[in-house]
Amino acid sequence: MKVLHPGQTPQTLLQLRPLAGSIQRIAVRSETNISVRHSGRTRELPSPPGIQMNLTVEVSRIAPDGEIHYRFALDQMDLLVKAGTPQKEAEALRAELAPLPGLRGEGRVSPDGRSSHFHAALPSDLAPHLREPLQQLLKTLGGMGTFLPSSPVGLGARWEHQTPTPPSTTTVELKRLEKQEVGLKLELYAPPSSTEPRTQSRGAGGCVMSLDRLWPLQYELEVETHTQVQSQDDGPPRRLETTTHLRMRMRERSFTSPLLRPSAYLR
Repeated sequence: MKVLHPGQTPQTLLQLRPLAGSIQRIAVRSETNISVRHSGRTRELPSPPGIQMNLTVEVSRIAPDGEIHYRFALDQMDLLVKAGTPQKEAEALRAELAPLPGLRGEGRVSPDGRSSHFHAALPSDLAPHLREPLQQLLKTLGGMGTFLPSSPVGLGARWEHQTPTPPSTTTVELKRLEKQEVGLKLELYAPPSSTEPRTQSRGAGGCVMSLDRLWPLQYELEVETHTQVQSQDDGPPRRLETTTHLRMRMRERSFTSPLLRPSAYLR
């Protein structure tokens, strides 16, 4: 994490401070639209249905060095079926998702939000065409805490987080800091790839975090990915360009503090 500007004074070290036993219930919604441009014409392609899921995340323990151990469970999952989708097709897609509710996983997060040891084993009988997008979605969820800088910052601060594979940079700006709540503006950029198919992405969104929680209270990101492929048919070279628009939203549905549960007083 590289701080580009430390922001105004006073400056604060932003660190996660959840309590062991705290529980978040989270709703996640992901939707995709695809269009293709060829021979000067753009048309919409049939897009996969969106996905809506409810998760429960529990902080299982806090290690002596402050590392946060957590576990999560996928409670509910459904499709966001587009109008006009045949009922039989929608039912078949829902049947493919049937093995997923009950999925469990675990992970660890450092106080400055660095995620590690994230693990969730997808069911072996999951349809192959669902495995890759769900793995990517779980990977995104597992990295939710990587928005915090490792040095003190104030309002207006800007910092960036880089990932090597695939290469991308997320630039973050601190827009609000009130007690434990942090409001962030997010911008994502992945430069054009050097090999075919050539892809590049840009995205923007926002995030509200509470430092006594593990995952955000609110999160929203929209990303456009452009892919260009050289046509392989006979004749003059032509380019086929595909644009994929992804919108992901997360909201906290409820939060239970261990201080409000009777079991927290039993030792």
